[in-house]
Amino acid sequence: MTAVNYDSRASGNPILNSLKRVYVSRPPELTWKQKHALLDHLPKMKAFEGEPGYWIWNIDYDHAAVSQNFAQALANRRPGSTIKFGTDAADIYSVAQFDAKTLRRARSNVGAFADTLESAYTNHMSAVIKRLAWGIYRNDNGYLATLSSVTAGSSYVTLTNRRDVYAFSVGAMLEFDDTATGASPKAETGADNFTITKIDAVNGRLYLTGIDGATNIAASDYVFILGDSKTNQASFLGLESYFPATVSSGESFSSTAVDRSAMRTRLAGHYLDGTSMALDDAIQEMLHEISYTSNGACTGIYMAPANMNVLARLCDAQVVRDPLGKGGIGYSGFEFASGVQGNVTVYGDPACQSTDVWCLDTNSMALGHLTDDLCEIVTDGNDRLDRVYNADSVEARFRSWCNLAVFAPGNNGHILVNAPA
Repeated sequence: MTAVNYDSRASGNPILNSLKRVYVSRPPELTWKQKHALLDHLPKMKAFEGEPGYWIWNIDYDHAAVSQNFAQALANRRPGSTIKFGTDAADIYSVAQFDAKTLRRARSNVGAFADTLESAYTNHMSAVIKRLAWGIYRNDNGYLATLSSVTAGSSYVTLTNRRDVYAFSVGAMLEFDDTATGASPKAETGADNFTITKIDAVNGRLYLTGIDGATNIAASDYVFILGDSKTNQASFLGLESYFPATVSSGESFSSTAVDRSAMRTRLAGHYLDGTSMALDDAIQEMLHEISYTSNGACTGIYMAPANMNVLARLCDAQVVRDPLGKGGIGYSGFEFASGVQGNVTVYGDPACQSTDVWCLDTNSMALGHLTDDLCEIVTDGNDRLDRVYNADSVEARFRSWCNLAVFAPGNNGHILVNAPA
């Protein structure tokens, strides 16, 4: 049998030429398929191009001082002022690897290799999109969960909110820190990394290598994907960054160093601790508060699916039955009636925290990306497969350079709620 050159840079490569139908230069985002409602609904736009590379935008903030007295109106006059927010693009990567045996077998079964490649592309693209979906709801510190307990003798940790396990995958390497920014990560024991070997979603547990006999990891520690903390990377600004629980006097937010305490509701959105309230009452109060500063309408209420079920029962929402009579029953979203905002659609998003509910005007924000698409296959050298320098294999790389921008923070609200069991 004649030898075949499988170098991705070789001209006339018969295997790779036959796979052109698999290599999609503009891959689907898959946001709807994964049921990530907010990521699907957010407007997307190109950003971060040119110098200095930051994305800078104006904030809806300045309002004239009005008086019934003309002389006083003259006295109140002042030059127009513009407040700007800005951010850099955060980096998200995933890499698929194919060993030499897979490539060699492709000589006689191109279809099998095509299926393997297409499956890997879909899997890694979905992983990048999932990481984006989780990041949108969280803050720029980069942590994905906190610990409620550590059982070192059995090699597992238990998360404070058990559903946060869905942010992780088997094989991922973690780091832990008692600070939210990841400034002083705790060292692993011996030569092992904190690598996930098993996930128990029912009990909210991550089984790990490297923690047997460890004493430095403790309850309340923050959990990061290795290297993803704010200390190490340009961070993704999610909703918790734009609409925090508190805004300190004199704080310096975003790359433009804005002090948001000057008028918290217009510069950092609305916040409500609804843990002592019924969920429907808390949402009603938030929608009323937003109406005082909003120039737009609330386009959606986003929450974890478990919270959505609680709200549906409180509102006595009607279930949607299968129109073909096959017995399918479930909620496909429902309208929440508000006296000020009108009917607002409620969405259950698996990426949303179970302790937070978000009343949002998605027209007041956008997801900016430097990549040609929100997520792309790396083709900087006109190749989608690259040789691995220290292994007999090739790899395909996926990336997203993006971040969230909010143009009118006062149109949005953040509610702290009790996590369902």
